Amino acid sequence: KLYGCNPKHRSLQSGRIQLEGGSLRVDNERLQFNVDAEDVAIRATVKKLNGQNLALCVRDSGLTDHYAVWFNGGNFFGVGRAVSDQWNDLQNWRKGSAFPGFFDLVLSVQDDTLEASVNGEVILSVENDELPGSGGLAISTANGISLFSEIKMRYLGEAPSATDAPEH
Repeated sequence: KLYGCNPKHRSLQSGRIQLEGGSLRVDNERLQFNVDAEDVAIRATVKKLNGQNLALCVRDSGLTDHYAVWFNGGNFFGVGRAVSDQWNDLQNWRKGSAFPGFFDLVLSVQDDTLEASVNGEVILSVENDELPGSGGLAISTANGISLFSEIKMRYLGEAPSATDAPEH
């Protein structure tokens, strides 16, 4: 059972989202979590197997509006945003060495600052005010397969009160 998210029945049925060796195997799919947060960090241990990229998303209102940190494989990372379904890279980064196995990836947003970290090292930091307010969290893959494990979130501002928090 997956807690805190509602994968589409067809995604589970078709095997596009499945458990594999203690990780979530995500095949060209997006998995949204039942969280609504403004200032938040999402962390996962990830491994890209193939395809275009894997991503962690915050302030997510579905496919049309969100911030994301993405990993295209090798040593290529970026932070960007989608507004009204139009994608825009905000900043890219290349590390000297590749990441062929599992590594920790974090995306945090506080006020207008987005920050991405790999294995505890901040790799990207950018200011952007196009997506104010709260939204959900998601993991996704584009045109390929990736593994996600130990997916965690942390409120960076005030956590919603019990009366404000969505029911799970």
